[in-house]
Amino acid sequence: MRFTSLLAAAFFCTPLLAQPAPSLLPEETPLLIPDPGLIEWEISNRFSPFQALPNPSQSFSDFSFRSGEAASDWYRRVWEKNPDSFASPYASALRSGKQTPWSSETGLPSDPVLKWIRAETDPAARINITLSYPHAGPCRWEAGETRILAPNCSRPTAVSIPQNGLAIGVRLGTSPASATIFARPKHEVILGLGDSYASGEGNPDQPTVWADWFTPAAGDTRWLVRNVGIDQDPLWLDETCNRSFFSYQSLAALRRASQDPHLLVSFVHLACTGAEIFNGLLAPQENAGGSETFLRYSQINAAQHALCQRHLGLDYRPFTEQIATEAQIRGFARRNGTTLRLLDTLDVNTRQQRSETRLNEPRSGLLDCPQGQMRAPDYVFLSVGGNDIGFGDLVRYFLVPFDVDLSLLNSLVLPETCPDPAYRYRDPDLAISEHCSNKDRSNDYHSGSLISDSGDPSGFQARFALLVSAIRHYLEVSPDQIAMVQYPDPLRRGFALPEIRDDFRRPGADLELRAERSLDAGPVEEDSPSAGPDPCRRLSLQPDLVHGSPAGLDPLSPWASLSARDPLEITADWAFNLRSNEAFNLLRQFEDLRIALTDASLDERITFACVGRDAFVGRGWWVGDKLNLPSHGPDPFRWSPSDWQPYAYEANGRTVRTANDSFLTQKDVYGTAHPNLAGHAIMADILIERLGWQ
Repeated sequence: MRFTSLLAAAFFCTPLLAQPAPSLLPEETPLLIPDPGLIEWEISNRFSPFQALPNPSQSFSDFSFRSGEAASDWYRRVWEKNPDSFASPYASALRSGKQTPWSSETGLPSDPVLKWIRAETDPAARINITLSYPHAGPCRWEAGETRILAPNCSRPTAVSIPQNGLAIGVRLGTSPASATIFARPKHEVILGLGDSYASGEGNPDQPTVWADWFTPAAGDTRWLVRNVGIDQDPLWLDETCNRSFFSYQSLAALRRASQDPHLLVSFVHLACTGAEIFNGLLAPQENAGGSETFLRYSQINAAQHALCQRHLGLDYRPFTEQIATEAQIRGFARRNGTTLRLLDTLDVNTRQQRSETRLNEPRSGLLDCPQGQMRAPDYVFLSVGGNDIGFGDLVRYFLVPFDVDLSLLNSLVLPETCPDPAYRYRDPDLAISEHCSNKDRSNDYHSGSLISDSGDPSGFQARFALLVSAIRHYLEVSPDQIAMVQYPDPLRRGFALPEIRDDFRRPGADLELRAERSLDAGPVEEDSPSAGPDPCRRLSLQPDLVHGSPAGLDPLSPWASLSARDPLEITADWAFNLRSNEAFNLLRQFEDLRIALTDASLDERITFACVGRDAFVGRGWWVGDKLNLPSHGPDPFRWSPSDWQPYAYEANGRTVRTANDSFLTQKDVYGTAHPNLAGHAIMADILIERLGWQ
């Protein structure tokens, strides 16, 4: 019976075995094997100054460069997003009194800016990154002990990792297969040193905003220096040094950070308006921003405080014989007389300030980070030389009318340093001629002697060599890591003689030529026989290629605002202008500096961009919209101060600030003849190209 039942069961089951067996498992999915080469990771904020802001990642997203984007194109794009209230990423924090990238209390960048420098030796330091993989379905990210389920793997997933790197894994869907990479952030330190061209002078983080209701009186300039008609005052990252985000050094560093998703860039911005080689870079700067005090540190000492991994105390030392001898530095300083030795004249002069502030600085001499403790910068951006020969005084000499009585306004309008006698007015009976003769005797120098020649042990080239030696020794860099852009020329209107045009004679211009005979430009250099333009060669100067404003009192003058500095209104009817012969002599004097700067840079083998000299040609101070003051000129040319947009993008507009631009933008004269944002973008592009960051 049992045997029969088994046969029956076998018989009846046979047809069933021929059918497909039902699956007892869930529906199977294909095995997804991720490719580690497709894992993408990106540092959320890669520019250290943004670390001080409330939302660093958002600031970087809003202001970073796009892939391969030039600074000039970046400028147009970011301005067009919000043209009516355009300001720097630091402006909101400055307006609200929140933390910014600069600490006025310490005289150094604020702690968040230096975070990544300090973290190089801190294994616990972390940074924020985002992860993604080109898979529209879910995935699981594994970052150390952190596990994250992402519904859509192609969308960025935020995670925190150690700054020294971490293994990152990904599994797609429910697949057990994984791919792993090691995410190791790179870190570069870029140090910005120098003068007002590097600080961003002329371009506040928050420019002046003029009220819609305000209309100044016709022909009046006093409204420029009164607190009337203003909705928002100008604000700077550091108001003592007129330091801002819009410096070309800052833009170049930001562009560097933008081009590599795995690169952290610590930008340490120390440039200061008015800085000279001695009075600023090698010794604490006096009278920065018009103050009557000294800055707390020289720029090199401030850099050491920022970059040394060990706290630096008061171990100030004089220059060693390895850097320079007493004979080499004697007589170099133009203003403060220091010889960079402890207890010298400068140190004595700073005692009162130390007593009043209860601080141990400013001090003469230089600090020295202990061996092995310096985080040497990867790049040092440098701009210096203009203030060493009295650039502001040179501009003042040629802009102030020379045929008026200056006796009541000497302190306001007369230069402290005069041009080389070869480039001055020829008439010895002029008041300014007598003034300059007296200054030559009391100062024992003029701009020409401050430049001197290559063989002079106290001339500019010797000073520059001393500075480069100090940077190399104290900051531990090689010459090629020091990068500099030649000062651009905003005076030439072209490289070849243009067609004769008469449209520069704007309505209301009084073309008075009676004083032209006193402006003998002197001999013109012969053309060089070399073929093709060479930006490192001395210019073949041609007066016809230098732009000048009309002589006489011009109501549409871009320099009319200079009379606002006179509280007695004596200068109300003065003809502030820069005529062609004056501009030509100013160019000749400054070209002497540029040649000395070129020679010194080539001798010291630093990375030098000669092409900077010609970058502004054809886009000087006479180009673009709104040259006249809104209060000046006949009715068709009047306009409202609230229409002033200092960062408005013009494809072929001017690249420098006029005096009117400066007063409207930052309520003072100091931005005059400095690059505007268009100029800084051009200089940033030149620096980027010279460094090969394409």
